[in-house]
This record gives sequence, structure tokens and C-alpha cells, in this order.
Amino acid sequence: MRQADAKDRRRRYVRIRAEAIEPIKALYAPMQAEMFKLWSSFSARDLRVIADFISRSTDLSVDCTERLRTQLTTKRSQG
Repeated sequence: MRQADAKDRRRRYVRIRAEAIEPIKALYAPMQAEMFKLWSSFSARDLRVIADFISRSTDLSVDCTERLRTQLTTKRSQG
């Protein structure tokens, strides 16, 4: 639920509706069970390798995106 800030009309607060929690949990419970099943099929070492891969891939993606953004900004300012 969104609620206006009495002191700043530009700001909105997002409030959790307690009655919405259980239906959402029920919706995602099957996926959560399947994910736990998948994760438990890997060893702790495998999970460390997977986590390292995801972390390094994410960092690389961010770096590449930033380089592209810089190149585009430079080209726009020059031309």
C-alpha cells in the first residue's frame, strides 16, 4: 500500500499489508522447495564455485555496461 508523506508531497511510503503475506508465501512455496532441492544437489565446494562465477560475471557485466555508457556519452558530447 502506498501512503503519502505529510511533510513532503513528492515522497511516498510503501507499507506492507499483513493480509497479503500468506497468499504470496503460498504462491512462491513450490518454487522455493524446488530451488532448495536443486541447491542441495550441489556440494559446498560446488556452490562456492557457482557463487564466485555469478559474482565475477555480475561485476564484469557492470564494468562492461559502464564502459559502453562512457563511450556513448563521449560520442554524444563530441558529435
